[in-house]
Amino acid sequence: MADTGGWSPDVIKAEVGEPLHLSLTSDDVVHGFAVGQMDMEAVDVEPGNVTDVTLTFDRPGIYTFFCTRWCGVNHWRMRGTIEVSGPAVESEPAPTMPL
Repeated sequence: MADTGGWSPDVIKAEVGEPLHLSLTSDDVVHGFAVGQMDMEAVDVEPGNVTDVTLTFDRPGIYTFFCTRWCGVNHWRMRGTIEVSGPAVESEPAPTMPL
């Protein structure tokens, strides 16, 4: 958490297809962590404990992460971005049935 509220760092760089390992902790109250544009459930970030999260992105872009729990007057500052670079991972075509 930054001195004025928010995540530290608030910008993270990642590569498409490469696991991004985050170790999250809080120095004040319970926070929640989630990433928009992803199908993930929010995780709790408790004071004095480390919460490990691994994310893998299949498309480049800028993803927003944010706090999902009301944590005080600086809650609105609890957001940042993950800048993902590299080519999109192509999904395999669906198998076809012979006619």
